[in-house]
Amino acid sequence: MLERLSKNSQSLMLVVLVASLAMIFGTQFGPRQGGCSADDFKAPTFIAKVYGTTISQQDFQSLARLVRLSDGRNPTLRRAIVNGLVERELLAHEAERIGLRVTDDELNREIRGGYLFLTLGINELDQLSATGARYGSPLTSRQGPVVYAQDENRGPNDPLPAFKIEDFERWVANLFARTVADYKLWLGREVLAERMRQLVIASVRASEDEVWREFERNHTQVSVRYVRFSPEFYRSTVPDDDEAAVNAFAATHQEQITAQLTQRRDSLRGLPAQVRIRHMLLRFPDDAQDPAKLAIRQRLEALRARIVGGENWVRLARLYSQDEQNWREGGLSSWTAVDRVDLPDDVKRVLPSLQAGQMSEVIQSPLGVHLVQVVGRRQGDVADADARREIARDLFRLTRGNELANEAAQNAQRRLNEAGATMETVIAAIGREALEAFYRGPVPPAETLPGNNPLTVETRSDLGTPEVKETPSFTQTGTFPGVSDSDALVSASFALTAERPAPTAPIAVGDDRFLLRLKDNGRQVASRSDFERDRMRLQEEYVGARRRDAMVQYIARLRTRAERERELRLGTSPLMQEPRRETETPASGSGSGGAAGSGSASGSGGAARPSGSGSR
Repeated sequence: MLERLSKNSQSLMLVVLVASLAMIFGTQFGPRQGGCSADDFKAPTFIAKVYGTTISQQDFQSLARLVRLSDGRNPTLRRAIVNGLVERELLAHEAERIGLRVTDDELNREIRGGYLFLTLGINELDQLSATGARYGSPLTSRQGPVVYAQDENRGPNDPLPAFKIEDFERWVANLFARTVADYKLWLGREVLAERMRQLVIASVRASEDEVWREFERNHTQVSVRYVRFSPEFYRSTVPDDDEAAVNAFAATHQEQITAQLTQRRDSLRGLPAQVRIRHMLLRFPDDAQDPAKLAIRQRLEALRARIVGGENWVRLARLYSQDEQNWREGGLSSWTAVDRVDLPDDVKRVLPSLQAGQMSEVIQSPLGVHLVQVVGRRQGDVADADARREIARDLFRLTRGNELANEAAQNAQRRLNEAGATMETVIAAIGREALEAFYRGPVPPAETLPGNNPLTVETRSDLGTPEVKETPSFTQTGTFPGVSDSDALVSASFALTAERPAPTAPIAVGDDRFLLRLKDNGRQVASRSDFERDRMRLQEEYVGARRRDAMVQYIARLRTRAERERELRLGTSPLMQEPRRETETPASGSGSGGAAGSGSASGSGGAARPSGSGSR
């Protein structure tokens, strides 16, 4: 039955001979010999060129048919096809470079056995697998069996029909849309790529101890209690309106201040009229009637009287203001263009009449009642002395906030190391200290103003003060819940034991500091019996993952080398572009079938490309 295949092989040899003669002719009579110029011919668009092999649009369309990309509406699959073609050719070229070859008899055996080979981009295969799609393994491109004969009455479990060359030729023509000779060229490149893949992964093995250690890492879990000391919170406790403290800081940080001024100077030139204010707001409830509005106004009148009497604006704004934008900053806004102040018109109308340092009367708007103070005004070029003071204040707050967070963490750690201390009691005390620093004094109880008018402190649930929290269980290969870049916390957590339930020092993660303590029964150790029960499957999964990683890295190296040697060039084919969903057209021609009878298409590589008909 292989007589016709052999004839096709002879035809293939004839094609190769003709191509060789054409190459000799081009060498003797090409542009350097005064022959035809390459510019005399219009080069067709192509997918890519790899080591002299052209990947054509027909290559893309053939592979698209095999994976049932009939409408172009899966951009990930389109990229998988393009990258698969490139990756296949990179692997095939490397196979040839080390001396691997594929004979015609070997190709015939693969065809008779009903095996199909096709390469999809290895990285895209992972993305497609994550969506539940099944396009094969990244470690092999061999698929089978393929049913060449079309028989609607054949059941899925029926034995394969006997091989017939007529069925095979019809399958190639109808599904693959190529001649048998073209298909065998394609298949030869795929077989070479497959052999290269198998060579790469054959050396990747793992001992039982390696697999156990990986199982242990993935199945030993811990759960901890922790406290986070955030400089972001502690910066808000820094009294940056303390001129003596800021001046003392500035005296020892002149170099930093000068560097900052140099960076900012251009942004402090030619400014429009700007204003910086403090703002306090008490809101009207949606259904508030006049008596309720009057009571709320009286509360703000009482707060204004306290400020006039010498109480701290920052403290009162943090305790009582309902302005979500700046209550945490004690009502202080950033420098803002006068015409862009984000306040109700009733309030903005008052601002022009206020001098720097002056406070308004209570102002009513539909939103509620407001109190504003102009902190400063500026326009044009900011004087260096003023800029230096502002920079010093910002640096003081930043630096001192970091110091305070670290000091609080160290203080809490010392208390925890004392006999009989518990995390709850220590952190409760630390939290009270932090709140007093934030509010610039104790939090007062509710009080009653004249007319039985209650004045109560706003409830704040998002301050960021230190508090004890608990993690769910997590593994050594995971992350510390709720913290990015948490490797240090994960390592510290897994170092904890029942005998040593807490580190002796805070754990630094960026500028933050963490205290940790292992929960009671918070360590769950991987079971050796569970490992032994699933050892074979675990070994297979572990080795498979390592082989996949090895394959990704190997293909990436092949691609990098080809790019460095300028032997990989992407083409201008429209098939390289992402389709627009609203105007998509079929990307795979008229065919829409799959890998006839194979049910799926496998991929491998991460950066190769295959050659199609007439490509070598």
